[in-house]
Amino acid sequence: VVMTNKVVIDKEVMYACPNLKLILETATGVNNIDVEYAKEKGIVVKNAAGYSTMSVVQHTFAFIFAFLNHIPYYDKWSKEGKWCDSPIFTDFGRILNSMEGKKHGIIGLGSIGKEVAKISSAFGAKICYYSTSGLNQNAEFECLNLEELLRTCDIVSIHAPLNEKTKNLLTYEKLKLLKDNAI
Repeated sequence: VVMTNKVVIDKEVMYACPNLKLILETATGVNNIDVEYAKEKGIVVKNAAGYSTMSVVQHTFAFIFAFLNHIPYYDKWSKEGKWCDSPIFTDFGRILNSMEGKKHGIIGLGSIGKEVAKISSAFGAKICYYSTSGLNQNAEFECLNLEELLRTCDIVSIHAPLNEKTKNLLTYEKLKLLKDNAI
């Protein structure tokens, strides 16, 4: 048995361990393990799926709200005492935005993506998604191809595992499809 967290367990490592029966990844992603080779050799691979779903979702919204409402800018503005220089003690130079009415594109509609969709929807955002695996279908939300999602969404968040299919999914050319003010 091997218990690991982010250490690469490739074909060579497994070959060097002929009695290996189980690899336990103490994280959600298994991109550091040659899962196909393990399967060929009858080695079971398990991960800690779901252990951090809500923490990741919460972190997603922390970033979304920080960008929508220019929190880093206003935090710095306040800490530097610039409010003292304003006759109205505030700065209206940056627009504060609501999620309501925004189109939120979710790349990867697994357990984390679904939770993000549910919460974003509760804030009034219109949800669409791109399934990186092609396995996650959801009639509740609009499924788009990646290019259309990037071209039409105000907010894009990525909740897909890193694997051969998702590596380099978002190239420079694809990122240029984003709206100028997209998050």
